[in-house]
Amino acid sequence: GIFPGSPGRCRKEGFFTFQKRVVVVYWKASKERTAMKFSTKSRYALRLMAELARYAPGSTVSLKEISERQQLSLKYLEQIVTPLARVGLVKSERGSQGGYRLTKAPADYTAGEILRAIEGSVAPIPCLGSETNECPMSDQCFTLPFWAGLDDVINQYIDSVTLEQLAQSLAEGQRRGQAARQAQERYLLADGAKERAHALRDHLERAFLNA
Repeated sequence: GIFPGSPGRCRKEGFFTFQKRVVVVYWKASKERTAMKFSTKSRYALRLMAELARYAPGSTVSLKEISERQQLSLKYLEQIVTPLARVGLVKSERGSQGGYRLTKAPADYTAGEILRAIEGSVAPIPCLGSETNECPMSDQCFTLPFWAGLDDVINQYIDSVTLEQLAQSLAEGQRRGQAARQAQERYLLADGAKERAHALRDHLERAFLNA
């Protein structure tokens, strides 16, 4: 009754039509949500910059060294460092001791400027991504103030976190990771010693019984 034609055929057609609409809506929603997500390049850019910040001012660090420390692809890091160098956040040095270095003190960088160098805009919706809102519905969009407020919160937060703070978090995280690995190694050694003691005891018991 809802769809024209025979009931069985109608239900089947209606079901597939419904499925198609759901997929389209989901795809559109997913596409819009990507404006809210920070890319993998942004996350790795913060890690790369935090690694550079751990060294003495003016020190150059090779991408290969950062790649090994952070377990990141060297080719991927090369793609990430390009936009950072383009806006002057890092500087490359050639030669046998070459690499990349910061252009200012870690405390003078913000996470926000690093993210914008990679992402461009960090606005939660596309129409806030440029200085002029070109959306034809902006004058009558009652949700725009909400998104603008969220945009302010995002920018205020990422601009309040310095690279120096990120570098400190990196060092603390690495210390915790090293302590956890050492604890695991001690546990494995103790466990191995326990197994060897059990094996020795079994051997002595068998030797005593066969004597």
